[in-house]
Amino acid sequence: MSTRYVLIFCLLISTTVFGQGIKFEHYSDEQGLSHNSVRHITQDNTGLLWLGTFDGLNSFDGNNFTVYQSKSKTRTSINNDDITALAFNRTTDQMWIGTRNGLTLHNLKTSQFKTFLPDDNNPQSLPDP
Repeated sequence: MSTRYVLIFCLLISTTVFGQGIKFEHYSDEQGLSHNSVRHITQDNTGLLWLGTFDGLNSFDGNNFTVYQSKSKTRTSINNDDITALAFNRTTDQMWIGTRNGLTLHNLKTSQFKTFLPDDNNPQSLPDP
């Protein structure tokens, strides 16, 4: 019985002594994040972190946030700010972004967004839930 306690003690000590010094930073809208609640996180081929929030898509390079929101309504904007899913395709360097109003494909090479919406006249479009 005492051998078991010694083994557990040694395991705890070795974890403490040889553990990595992991440092956590907390970011909020005060540092440039579009919303304090991050729902989805993925990382692209260049190391950028992509964060989906209730109020837009954010990229983070380790120092600064870039916010993508629907307010600009340009080819470099998303269709809806409420991000419900993120999936990065490492082969094509594209990111699929699920929102409350459709599905958006972001081409990271061109920084352009293409949105797919339900269309009753097109049987190949997204289904309307």
